[in-house]
Amino acid sequence: MPPPLAAVTSCHHHQPLSPVKKIDRVKQEMEAAERDCHLNRVAELKYGTLMTLQLQLEEAERNLSDYQHSRKSLFREEVTDMDIAEIVSKWTGIPLSNLQQSERDKLVSLEHVLHKRVIGQDMAVKSVTDAIRRVFPIAEFRRSIVPRTLPI
Repeated sequence: MPPPLAAVTSCHHHQPLSPVKKIDRVKQEMEAAERDCHLNRVAELKYGTLMTLQLQLEEAERNLSDYQHSRKSLFREEVTDMDIAEIVSKWTGIPLSNLQQSERDKLVSLEHVLHKRVIGQDMAVKSVTDAIRRVFPIAEFRRSIVPRTLPI
């Protein structure tokens, strides 16, 4: 029969057992007690110790889940589009707001952005932005219609 749970709280290196390992030990102890017909011990383990350990495990899992979803954790099980945008922004130096801007918004603000860079060429800027706006929907349409195997 394995030693009682209270006596077995650590491994050889004095590390505390995880809740899952404690639950496994309690189940082993329950099986041994059942084989030896110690039904009081089985009931004590099943309805006392085991239930307490299971509640502790559920609480620990809830706390871990809450922590992972709180953006404080460095480790999450999923990568969001915001995570990717932040990393690309750091690598490229492009402001995060520009990366999150939709293609439509970029086209709308294109003339304003070009006016900041090209001074005194209002007609040229207007002509270029108009041409880009005319061509852009056609390129999008072609990408959706033409099979991927053919060049655009």
